[in-house]
Amino acid sequence: MLSRLHIRNFALIESIDLNFSNGFTVFTGETGSGKSIILGALNLILGERADYSVIRDSQKKTVAEAVFEIKELDLQSFFEENDLDYSDEVVVRREIAAGGKSRAFINDTPVQLSILNQLVSQLIKIHSQYHTYTLKSRKFQMDLVDGLIGLNLKSYQEKFKSWKQLKIKIRELEDQLNQSAKEADYIQFQIEELNSLRLNENNFEALEKQLEQLENATEIIQQFALVNSAVEGEYGVLSPLSTLKSQLAKVTGLHPKFEEFESRIQSLIIELKDINDEATDVAASVSVDEERQAVISSQLDFYNRQLRKHQVNSQAELKKILEQFLSESSSSERLEKELNSFKAEYERLTSELNQLAENIHRDRLSGKPVIERQAEELLEQLKLPGAKMVIRIDKSEELSENGCSEIELLFTSNKGSEPKPIEKAASGGELSRLMLSLERLLSAKKKLPTLILDEIDTGVSGEVALKMGQMLGEMGKNMQLFSITHLPQVAARGQHQFKVYKTEENGVTKTFVKELTHEERLNEIAGLMSGDKISDAAIENAKILMQ
Repeated sequence: MLSRLHIRNFALIESIDLNFSNGFTVFTGETGSGKSIILGALNLILGERADYSVIRDSQKKTVAEAVFEIKELDLQSFFEENDLDYSDEVVVRREIAAGGKSRAFINDTPVQLSILNQLVSQLIKIHSQYHTYTLKSRKFQMDLVDGLIGLNLKSYQEKFKSWKQLKIKIRELEDQLNQSAKEADYIQFQIEELNSLRLNENNFEALEKQLEQLENATEIIQQFALVNSAVEGEYGVLSPLSTLKSQLAKVTGLHPKFEEFESRIQSLIIELKDINDEATDVAASVSVDEERQAVISSQLDFYNRQLRKHQVNSQAELKKILEQFLSESSSSERLEKELNSFKAEYERLTSELNQLAENIHRDRLSGKPVIERQAEELLEQLKLPGAKMVIRIDKSEELSENGCSEIELLFTSNKGSEPKPIEKAASGGELSRLMLSLERLLSAKKKLPTLILDEIDTGVSGEVALKMGQMLGEMGKNMQLFSITHLPQVAARGQHQFKVYKTEENGVTKTFVKELTHEERLNEIAGLMSGDKISDAAIENAKILMQ
């Protein structure tokens, strides 16, 4: 419910504060008094783009602010999704700065215009004879019919949302798997190459040392043979040294040094024999294995090619590369399992949605005749006795957020004529009366947002105007309803009435809005009937209308 409206520095309005109650409220006033200005301010609050020409004083900011009571509406999730503080009373505001910059607020929190519109469009609707194009919208027609039947699509729509998200996820996984499939052969080849190195078993540093020994084995043996030959060979040093030692042993008595020399030579002989024995043993341990050498050489050659290929420098780094390829390979398997799981869930949800959609479609078909009959009865009251509204419901092959139905409203104002789509069959006045009839039916079925009717009674008079006023009065018992009107029959049915008027002060025209007392209402309604000169008869007629 709209409980308060504040407008400042907007067109002809300097500043006004209006307080509203539930029920049916009417705005009256002379043509050009500024009633449309109030609608302009409300459209700002609805999130329409700012027209900077409405700024009254270019040195001050323009403000349009509305307070809504939303306790009975299910809007907590909207506030949570948009990170806004929730309260049972919400304040929405538009500001146009002196420099032309526009800002929007919800409970004093700056928001984008789209967020403001999402909220306020759930709180207030504006209809006029020239803006009933919403009735031509297929989505509006669908929502209208569902509301009149009393369908609650919340459960279906939640499942449909999950179904759509699942469909997107499946498509994404399929794309990932297609890409993985293109790379699968390459990844598998890399894994096989790296696995052939047996990185966890082989030590390539040790193999390099082993290869070095194998490559030098022949030369090592040859060098040890030279040692053996030099020590004990035919021309080796050991034989002359032994001869010399024997000679010195014979002359030790001739000089003390001979005995010393003999001892030292004996030490040399012992050392040389040790060297020779050790060289012989080492030479025996070294073997020439050309086959083993070729195997290790091939292994190391492949290993070094892998290092260069993957641009790394060590066996440990190659292990990490292998782990990455193995991870990518297992990731594809995981994605495939996940995809199969999602597809199974998608099939289950599709079956469930199809059944729910069938039930919804059936409910629409069964509720259709009742709505058509009720609409025709109200149209007849509004002096369209030959009018007929038909709800065409076709079944769609595709699921949508509204099920599997396609709905279109058809209309004819002439008895015996074939109903046609509303946009082709209804005039502005007929469209207004049809909209009013449907809103009347809807107000008895569900809680509606605040409805503002902008002169939808234009071109109506007499008994039609009286019936329209009665219908609006009935609607006001179940909802908050505003009507901008020139008709006394409509104004008299209001529970509350505001007069919009303008005055000139110091050469400046200003618009004001005043809530009328009972006596003031009598005079205002009488004036709507008789003009500037209010007669006693007009007053009496006003009293009768207000009964």
